[in-house]
Amino acid sequence: MVTFKSLISKWKKTKLLRADPELRPFIAETIWFTKRNLRHMLNKYNLVFVKPSRGSLGRGIIKVQKELQDKRTVYSYHYKKRKETFSTLSGLHRALKQQIAKIFARRKRTKKSYLIQQGIPLLKYKDRLFDIRSIVQLNSNNEWVTTGIVCRVGHPKKIVTNYSSGGTPMRYEDVMRKLVPEENISFHRQQIERLSIKMAKKLSEECPALRILGFDLGYDSYFNPWLIEVNLTPRFKSFKRIDMDTYKKIKHLFSGYPRTCR
Repeated sequence: MVTFKSLISKWKKTKLLRADPELRPFIAETIWFTKRNLRHMLNKYNLVFVKPSRGSLGRGIIKVQKELQDKRTVYSYHYKKRKETFSTLSGLHRALKQQIAKIFARRKRTKKSYLIQQGIPLLKYKDRLFDIRSIVQLNSNNEWVTTGIVCRVGHPKKIVTNYSSGGTPMRYEDVMRKLVPEENISFHRQQIERLSIKMAKKLSEECPALRILGFDLGYDSYFNPWLIEVNLTPRFKSFKRIDMDTYKKIKHLFSGYPRTCR
C-alpha cells in the first residue's frame, strides 16, 4: 500500500498505472531527469516534456524537441516565453539544469524531482492544444463513477492548457463536433469514462484513501487517448464556468467525503 502523501509524486502514479498491462498503452513513458535518460528519450520520441514530479496547474513544465535542420540535428526547449536552440545535447542538458535550478529557487522544490515524459503530439482544436479533464468519484455505493468531463483549449502561445494559464473551458461535445462525426462522439466519451474509472480503480487498490481524482487526457492523431496527468485534489472551475449542473453534482458528492480522506 502507498500513502496519499507519497502518491502526490507523478513518478509514483505513473509507475503504478504502467504496471497494469491493460493501462500501459495509454500511459506515457516517464523516467527521471538525467543526461543519459534525456538522450535515450529524445532518440526514442524526438518530443518530450521535462516536468516536476510534484506540482500542479501546469507549472514548471518544459517542452523539449529534437529535430533535423539542414541535415543537422538540433535540440530546443520552450519554457513559458523562453525558447532556445542548441547544436549539442550537452548544451541542451546544461541549459535545462540551469532552468530547473531557477524553478527550484522560486518554488523551493526538492532536488532530483524532475522527470522526462514521452511527448504525445496531441490533436488540436482550431489550431490550439486541448486536453480533457475527467472527474471520477466514489459514489454512495463505494463505486467509482465519472461525474464530469470537460475540454480545456489552451492559449495559442502556451504549451499547457490549464485554466490558470489562459486555457478556455469548453463542453466536450462542442470540441468533438469539430473533429469527428456527431454519431461517433458518444463512443469516444464512453472510452474516456471507462479508461478513467479503470485508472481510478488501479490507484485506489494501492491507496484506499482516495475518493476523488481528476484525470487529464489527450488524443493523438488516431484518437487514441493518452494520460497526461493525475490530480489527487482536482479543481472544478472549468465546470463552474460552462456547466453549473455538473459542477453542483461534483461538489455535492465531494462535500460528503470524510475530511480525513481529502
